[in-house]
Amino acid sequence: MAENDAVKPDEPDVTVALTSQVSRNEAIVFTDLDDTIVMMDVDEGQYYELDPVGARIWGLLETARSAADLCDALAAEFDVDPDTCHRDTFEFLQAASALRIVHVQPVDAAAS
Repeated sequence: MAENDAVKPDEPDVTVALTSQVSRNEAIVFTDLDDTIVMMDVDEGQYYELDPVGARIWGLLETARSAADLCDALAAEFDVDPDTCHRDTFEFLQAASALRIVHVQPVDAAAS
């Protein structure tokens, strides 16, 4: 994921777990560009570009889903072992959440 600005230090840390519910930030404007996605947070004046894997994650988040479902779908599509898929996906989701590209519902909130 590329961005034009650093993550804001005042953004809360989000811990992603298998049970976390993940959804797109519907305020993000985006377009497909070959095998990447270019997106803009109009409210913040920030733009981002997702590589092909990030673009696939964005596509899979067309409807909200658990992080576990997302990892299962990615592991089935890409030649990657589940542990690596979980680690890389969680890193992506944490960074995307800090940038407010996606919403990650905390585990405690998901259980209630």
